[in-house]
Amino acid sequence: GKVRGNLFKSLSLTQGATIVSNELVENTFIDVNLAGYEQQWASALGSKQEGAVVTLGKYLLSLDEPVQIARNYFLNLRGSVEVQSSVEFVGNVLFDVKDQCAATFTSADQIEIRSSTLTRSGRSGICIVLDGRPDAKLNVVNNIVWPLPNAGIGTDIERIGYGLQSTLKNNIYQTASELWDVSEGNIQADPGFFDTEA
Repeated sequence: GKVRGNLFKSLSLTQGATIVSNELVENTFIDVNLAGYEQQWASALGSKQEGAVVTLGKYLLSLDEPVQIARNYFLNLRGSVEVQSSVEFVGNVLFDVKDQCAATFTSADQIEIRSSTLTRSGRSGICIVLDGRPDAKLNVVNNIVWPLPNAGIGTDIERIGYGLQSTLKNNIYQTASELWDVSEGNIQADPGFFDTEA
């Protein structure tokens, strides 16, 4: 199924939402958190649901089958985005996601994180867990991952475990885990974000 073209705004959940879908494209999530009253997201999707199944889960937003996540905005969230499957994560923006990791990728043999922008307000911007996945292939290419001013000490791109092949290429970040099979063209310099409302 598909979850496409929705606006999820000012939602307060008692549990996270799990989206069982193979496509999460062009959605916007603003001011969503894990406190307050219970909200069933499935009813909010209406006709745009297109066969996807949305249930309550552990994280603010969790996806657990092979999936494409593209051109979504995740802004001012209180909880992380977790993907528990092979994924193509392309062209997404995650800003001010308040959790240990803004986005967590686990239980996958193929992870492609490309052309996305993430700010880190917790310990890590991107967390990639490859422990127990000896055949996993990981590509982190062409992303900006940067801490917000009050984020404190942490790792912008954190990889746990190794897998079969890992590529870190043409990214902008402050800190990243070491020992990649391919690590080239990366820049450790401030990307120059600025406050447009100042």
